[in-house]
Amino acid sequence: MKFPFFKSLLVAGALMLAWNCTDNTTVNPANLLPNMAENVQILDQDGQKYYITEDGKVFDEQWNAIGQFADGKITNDSGETVVDNIEDGDLSGVQVVTTDNGDKLVVNGDGKVTDTEGNDVGKVDDNGDIVSNNGDVIAENPNKPASNANQQTTTSSASNGSNNKNNNTTSSASNGSNNQNNNTTSSASNQTQNSTASTNCEGKCYDSVSRKCVEYWAQGLTGAHGEQYSYNNECVLQCWHDPNKKACADLGVASNPNQNQSSSSRQQAPSSNSQQQTPSSTSQYSGPAQLPKIIDGNKKYGYATRYWDSCKPHCAWSGKGGPIARTCQTDGVSRASVDDASVCDGGNAGTCFDQTPQIVNDTIAYAFAATPGGGNDCGKCYMLTFTGTGASATGTPTNDHHRKIKGKHLIVMANNIGYDVNHNQFDLMIPGGGPGKYNGCSKMGISCAGEQYGGFLASCGYDDKECLINMCNKEYANNSSLRDGCLFLANWMDAANNPEIEFVQVECPSALSAKY
Repeated sequence: MKFPFFKSLLVAGALMLAWNCTDNTTVNPANLLPNMAENVQILDQDGQKYYITEDGKVFDEQWNAIGQFADGKITNDSGETVVDNIEDGDLSGVQVVTTDNGDKLVVNGDGKVTDTEGNDVGKVDDNGDIVSNNGDVIAENPNKPASNANQQTTTSSASNGSNNKNNNTTSSASNGSNNQNNNTTSSASNQTQNSTASTNCEGKCYDSVSRKCVEYWAQGLTGAHGEQYSYNNECVLQCWHDPNKKACADLGVASNPNQNQSSSSRQQAPSSNSQQQTPSSTSQYSGPAQLPKIIDGNKKYGYATRYWDSCKPHCAWSGKGGPIARTCQTDGVSRASVDDASVCDGGNAGTCFDQTPQIVNDTIAYAFAATPGGGNDCGKCYMLTFTGTGASATGTPTNDHHRKIKGKHLIVMANNIGYDVNHNQFDLMIPGGGPGKYNGCSKMGISCAGEQYGGFLASCGYDDKECLINMCNKEYANNSSLRDGCLFLANWMDAANNPEIEFVQVECPSALSAKY
């Protein structure tokens, strides 16, 4: 999704220097961006304003979530079109600031400030503060020059000392947080002088173990004592496994700055004034995403189970009514031929190790699935939305695990069938999910431990998340792709057993098509 107005917005902000061209302390409102504001597009449709954020989320004037913007239209969470045929010329660009009390203020290109309903609030003054028409400060610019003894400007050799720029330069020992009173960033800085340390990671999360900015839900993060963890979209640490049974409270560092940051300071849009930080190399997620386009809006209801049998998928054979899926040799990586026999039939073709679930964000993920035999589903995609209940068809009682994933969307691509898969059932390909009727795991050199139907989670009594995490880490210790795919059930799906779903057919995301 392109936002062509951003550059022009910053240019327009720069023209505001004409307010006081002789005052060296004049601050471009764009300097608010690193800590206070996010770039937003406004659509004014028949007097109704829609606010569209950079990741495509849409809000009304009261900042209630409406849905998603993509391909020139706004759709709600059910996939229904709210506004269609939107062109670039229909959109205008602003910055939206969230105040300490949660109010949303709109900073226009001329420096005027309104609320989201268009009512005049004030302006951005020469210090970059948002002030009311009476001169009262509504939101203070954290980047303005120090004005008291507790604030210090940077003094390292990388700093130019100018009051006209954001001078939060950093060194290897400092994260240069814009939220601290003490902005000293020399090699001796330890971030503890006036406040709890925090880091501006611009829409990512600061990992104090690796001292890097990492993506939401980045996998492969390991603490000093073997802890396995990640961060959710609020940068709250999610502990998957801790050998010391301390819930990742002791990762081998002094503190975790994310725990003391508000969501507004953690999730910040990048600006031309702030340097992009390199994400952790362990991250394999694509970040925020939009829901796919619905092909058939006829909503149906069913449930999801899980399996991993390592067999050559049904759709990897020719003549199955759709595109031919990939199949791999027994190393799980090298491509096998469409004519090679399945490992489940004594051959050397099986499921590729990278065809595991992929987390996109808190509410969207991708996976492959088997659908009922006799259908013509090869290469088709469906969006499964969890209803927060256990599958009555399998006698699965509803518990907190089901309730925690209510409203999450799992987009699946059919690459297999199962004649033991029932009508409106999706059998999700999750390592450790249980082999089911066939088992080619040993020939692929991996484990299919756990119950034949239900896998690791069944072996753990269906309600022991810690047990599931331990089994994933143990059985797939030497295969990170399968381990992380196994942990998907514990983490993103919160160990929900056989959840009920509503589903519709959708266009296939490229991330799934690329691994099909």
